[in-house]
Amino acid sequence: MTTWLAKHAPWLFLLTAIWCILQGSITLLHLSLGLLMAILALLISQHLVLDNTVADTYPLPLGRIIRYGFLLLVEIYRSGFSTIQAVVTGRIRPMIVTIDTGLEAHYLRLVLANSITLTPGTITLDLRDQELTVLWLRGTTLSREEAGQEIKGALEVALKKWEVGK
Repeated sequence: MTTWLAKHAPWLFLLTAIWCILQGSITLLHLSLGLLMAILALLISQHLVLDNTVADTYPLPLGRIIRYGFLLLVEIYRSGFSTIQAVVTGRIRPMIVTIDTGLEAHYLRLVLANSITLTPGTITLDLRDQELTVLWLRGTTLSREEAGQEIKGALEVALKKWEVGK
């Protein structure tokens, strides 16, 4: 059991943190309940949904999770201020763009799609293979490459490092 816990430590940390965020409290009770729910979720997923362990199917390096979380917060605030400025100045140009991602792992493409939706001014409408369709509030170009660079920014670069294990 100890090796299972050690192997799943990043997932346990992430799921427990999400639990505490949703509960709005970091008490010993909430941490304990969050950890218990994380263990149950991982065990149920492993036995009922996946052919392998969650950690083997979806590897999450703990250090990168924490760095990505901080990067995402920075991007959310940066995009938020930019969106506020666009609304106040009237420079809103909503458009729907299709951008490409170079991420191979499907779960990382999902993380990218959700991260784009979390940043103000963008909503991911569809994800098909390696194409994301995004509603972009401050659209500046219809070029897939340029739009992709503006929308994905450093988020995709950080997620690519997970794939190559750097």
